[in-house]
Amino acid sequence: MVSIATFSGAKNPSRTTSPINDVIYSDLGLNFIAHPVTKKVTVLKNEDAIKRALRNLILTDSGEKFFEPLYGGNIRALLFENLDRVTEITIKENIKDTVRQFEPRVTVVDVDVNSNRIDNNAITISIIFRINESPILSELEFTVERIR
Repeated sequence: MVSIATFSGAKNPSRTTSPINDVIYSDLGLNFIAHPVTKKVTVLKNEDAIKRALRNLILTDSGEKFFEPLYGGNIRALLFENLDRVTEITIKENIKDTVRQFEPRVTVVDVDVNSNRIDNNAITISIIFRINESPILSELEFTVERIR
């Protein structure tokens, strides 16, 4: 007789609410620095894991991920356009659509795109989102620069 164990990433359906301190989402820290006490690779949990995933999603160009040619925010391609109001709106809508399509764990509340200065060749992206299991709003902010 062979038994097969299955694992489902879903929460226990008998629980209707989860305490804030429960670890729902986790991801490995990409710096691979060992924890000083446990000597294991550091782990990002909940909000930090989702922020890392969102940042990676937005900064990934379309066609960069194998077997998923539409995956990614394709922001770098728009950096070489004139950074005017129309480009900012295009980037904002692109981010909203990308997160809606590829990151089901969050709901985007607002996206703010600011070109720092025309001469600076950089934009600051601020994403305000809600993790679906939490009523608390979170914010992810990062700057994308084009390098000549």
